[in-house]
Amino acid sequence: HKDRSSGKWSPDQYETNLVAKDGTVIHVDLRVAKTRYGRRSAFVARLESIEEREKKEKKLVESKKAESLMTMAAGVSNSLRQPLRFISEKLMALKKRGDPRSESIMESLDGIQDAVSQLVMLNQALEGFCGTRPDKSEMTRCDLRKIVNDVITATEPKLKEKEKEGAKIALKTYLRSVSLVKANPIEMQEMILHIMNNAMDAMPHGGDLYVSTEENAGFSCVFIQDSGVGIPEHLQTRVFDPFFTTKGQEKIGLGLSISQGIVRKHEGTLEITSPPGSRYSQRSSAL
Repeated sequence: HKDRSSGKWSPDQYETNLVAKDGTVIHVDLRVAKTRYGRRSAFVARLESIEEREKKEKKLVESKKAESLMTMAAGVSNSLRQPLRFISEKLMALKKRGDPRSESIMESLDGIQDAVSQLVMLNQALEGFCGTRPDKSEMTRCDLRKIVNDVITATEPKLKEKEKEGAKIALKTYLRSVSLVKANPIEMQEMILHIMNNAMDAMPHGGDLYVSTEENAGFSCVFIQDSGVGIPEHLQTRVFDPFFTTKGQEKIGLGLSISQGIVRKHEGTLEITSPPGSRYSQRSSAL
């Protein structure tokens, strides 16, 4: 600043550290512009926290990445729709014309039908991720507490199955009153169910599963927290990528992608945090 004031060259943008009164060190990006004030040379300084800047850059990268993935998913979905319809129609015609006495042929046709059904489900999942799937119900004012309760009822069979396998999960709920949200209740249930299943899968040996609702800064929020294995830091930026999974080849890795697509469609936010060394991972949705 002394160089700049005396007319010497100095950078108009650089990083430096500020020390707050309590001793906290704040790493900032400093930008300076020369101007005139009261017939004298003056300088306008703009300071921005490096942490805040990195957060903005990260959000921008994630936004562009999500847009690219949605474009890809929409393209794949559109490309699959017509061939799948054609194969299904021809397969039904073959089964009608086939000889029931020829067991091997009928078994082959049934096998093809199962494969086509799996592809149809996969295509529907892609439509859910990119937000192109038609609504099965209209948007309406929804009580998130009721939706969460309905999902908890739907997860009871899986909780019992986990317990039989020796992985007992203690489910604890804290459902506070929240404002009604305008949403598609079926899609809200699907989104929360995907996230709860993800949390349960993260606890192969059992653990604690917390589900809560609360209102924060004008948003109705659902928090889902588990004591599972957590998410490695280097993988946290990929959890919403379609087909990305750490659970083996039997999983297709679309649950969180679909959930994010549903939340984005409802103009909400979906966040997952898993601090290094922490016992708990938290998945939260705000609408």
